[in-house]
Amino acid sequence: METLFLTIVNMSLTASYVIAIVLLVRLLFKRAPKRYAYLLWAVVLFRLVCPVALSSELSVFNLPSFDMRVAQQESDVALSYIPPEIGTVEQPKITIGIPAMNTQINDSLLADTSGTSGTSSTPVASAHPMQLALALATAVWGIGAALLLSYGAIAYWRLHRRLATAVRLEPGVYESDRISSPFILGLFRPRIYLPFDLEASARAYVLRHERCHLRRGDHLIKAAAFLVLALHWFNPLVWIAFGRMTRDMEMSCDERVLAESGPGSAQAYSACLLALATDRRLPAAGPLAFGESVIGERVRNALRYRQPRRSLVAAFAVLCALVIAACATNPAASSSSGGEERSDLYGSYRFHSQVYMHPLSSAFAGEGYEAQYVLSEHALILADDVRRQDVEIEWQDGQLIDEQTFRDDFGPLSEVGVPELPPYGELYRYVLKEAGATPGYALYLVGDAVWLAELRELEAPERKFRTIWSIFELTRQEEQPVQEVQPHSLVIRGDTQDIDEFMAAQGPFESGYADDTPYNITSTAIREASDYRIFKYDVSSASFLLHGGAAHPLEPWLGGFGVTSMALADLNGDGQQEFYYTYSWGSGMHRSQIGYYDPATGQMETLAYELQQQEMMVTASPDGGLTIWRAKLAPDSRFVDYTMTATELLGRLVYVDGTVELRAEAPDSDHS
Repeated sequence: METLFLTIVNMSLTASYVIAIVLLVRLLFKRAPKRYAYLLWAVVLFRLVCPVALSSELSVFNLPSFDMRVAQQESDVALSYIPPEIGTVEQPKITIGIPAMNTQINDSLLADTSGTSGTSSTPVASAHPMQLALALATAVWGIGAALLLSYGAIAYWRLHRRLATAVRLEPGVYESDRISSPFILGLFRPRIYLPFDLEASARAYVLRHERCHLRRGDHLIKAAAFLVLALHWFNPLVWIAFGRMTRDMEMSCDERVLAESGPGSAQAYSACLLALATDRRLPAAGPLAFGESVIGERVRNALRYRQPRRSLVAAFAVLCALVIAACATNPAASSSSGGEERSDLYGSYRFHSQVYMHPLSSAFAGEGYEAQYVLSEHALILADDVRRQDVEIEWQDGQLIDEQTFRDDFGPLSEVGVPELPPYGELYRYVLKEAGATPGYALYLVGDAVWLAELRELEAPERKFRTIWSIFELTRQEEQPVQEVQPHSLVIRGDTQDIDEFMAAQGPFESGYADDTPYNITSTAIREASDYRIFKYDVSSASFLLHGGAAHPLEPWLGGFGVTSMALADLNGDGQQEFYYTYSWGSGMHRSQIGYYDPATGQMETLAYELQQQEMMVTASPDGGLTIWRAKLAPDSRFVDYTMTATELLGRLVYVDGTVELRAEAPDSDHS
C-alpha cells in the first residue's frame, strides 16, 4: 500500500508542474477555440495515471529551472522524487526537481528524524520516524480516497433514484420534473436527461450540446477524471485542473453548437444558458450537471465566439501538439545519464588547482605544486614530488547526483568550505574503491571539469562516517611514459572464492606445515579481465595458478613469500594474454624472480633475472606493457595478506626473438 501511495505522490508531483504549465498556456490560448484548451488537459490526465514516459529533448523538464537528475536516476522513463526506501534509510532525502528547494526540504527531514531518534542505554525495538510518518500518510490518503469515491457512488445512486420517473421523449432522451439542468447519465448506455417545460428552441440547443458530449465520449472522460481526482485528492492543483477541465469541456461544446447553428445564434444560445441557470426549483444534479456555476463565463465566451481563420486553427493545433509533447515526456536521456563513458576517462592528467581541503587536513597544494595522474580500468597512479602511489581500484557505477547529495559526501562538515557548483551544470560521480580497502577516491565530473576527491573514514562519537579529505581539479594531457610515474603500493587480501574448484583441480597436497590453508589472492584486475585464478597457502606460501581446470604449481616457494605480484599482457602478440608474476623463495639466500604462464603452450617459464635479498613487483602499464620494480613486502598476520611498496624502477619486460626478457634500467651488482 505504501508503494502505491508513493507512486501516486510521485505522479502527482510531476502532474503539478504540468498543470501549472497548462494553466499558463491557457492564458496564451485565451482567444483560441476552447477545444484546444480542453485537449491540453489530456497531458495532465496522462501524467496523473502513468508513472512512466518517454524521454526527449523537447521535454519541458529540460529547462534550466528544473533539475530532474536525481528523480530520474533509477530509470529514464519514470520520475521518482520520493524514493521507495525513504521509510528505512538513516538520512531520508527527497527531491522535487527544483534545486533551490531541495536543500531546505532535506534539511527539515534530517532535523525531524534526528530530533526524534534519541539516545538510550537500553536497546529497544522502535520504528524509524519516517517510516511511521509514511504509514500515517498512506492511511490518511486511503481514507480520503475512499470517502471521495463513496461520495461519488452515493451521488450517482441518488441521482439514479431521482430519475426513476423520467419519461422517454425520443430514443436516448428522457425528460424529468425532478431535475433543473440537462445532463448525461450512464457510462455504457448513456442517456440524455432534460428538464420538463423546455422551449423547442432551447431544447434543440441543449440536445446539440449533449450529443456533442456523447460523440466525444465526455461522459467517460469526466468519470475517469473524477476517479483520478479521488486518487490525487490531497493535491489542490488537481482540484483546480478538474474544475478548469470541466469548464473547457462545456465551452468547447458550446462553440461546437454555435458553429453548427451558424451566424446570429450566439444571443439565442446565451439566452438558453441563462434560462437554465435561473431555474432553481430543484437541486443541481451533481458532478454531471450542465454547469450552472460557470454560466457567466460560458455566456461571455459564447457572445465573443467567432469562427477562427484556417491559418489560426493550424497555428493553435501546432502549438497544442508542441505543449503536449513537451509536457508528456521526461528529460532527454543525455541530460539524465550525464558524464562521459567510463573508458573515455582513462588516460593521463596533471594537477590544475586545489578545489577543497578538509578542515582537519594539512595537505595543501601550495604554489608550484605539480603532480601527474594516470587513470585506467583497474588502477589510479599518482605521482608528485613527495608521494608516488599505484592504487588498485574498482570502478563503481557512475551516478548523476544533485547538490544536496554532493554536500552529503562531506559528512558532518558539509557546511564548512564546500566548493560552489555551477547553478545548472551536471554533476556526475564515480566512486573509485581501493581494492581491499575503503573508502578510496571519487571522481566528479562538474560540467567540463574533472575533480579527483580523496575519501577518508573518520570517527565521531558512536559512529564512523565517510568524508572528502581533498579535491583536486585535473587537466587532461597527452599520455606520459609509464616510467615517469612510479607506483607506490599493491594491497593483496586473500579470500575463499573458487576454493572448492581449486582443491578439486589440485588433488592431494602436503606442504609439511600444520593447518596450512589455501586462499584466493587473485587481484581485481586479473579477476575481471581473465579466467586466471591464483591461490596461496597461508603458512607455507605455496602458490598455484588455476587455469583451464588444471592447477599449475608456481615453484619454488620454500623459505620465501611465494607469489608476490601478478599482471596480464600479450607480449608475444599471439592474441592471448599471458600471466606474469613475481615470486620469492629461499631462507638463507633469499631471491626474487619473474615467471610467466603461456596459455598457448600450457607451460611455465622463468626469466634468468634474479634479485637477491629483495622483492620485485610486476605492474601493467597503460600502453599494454609490463614494468618491473624493486619493492618492499610487508606481510600482515599471514602470507596471503600483504602490502608491496615499490622503491625503484628496474625495467620493462619485452619479447625478443621468441623469448621474454627484462630490459634492466638499474645496476646489476645485486643480482645474478
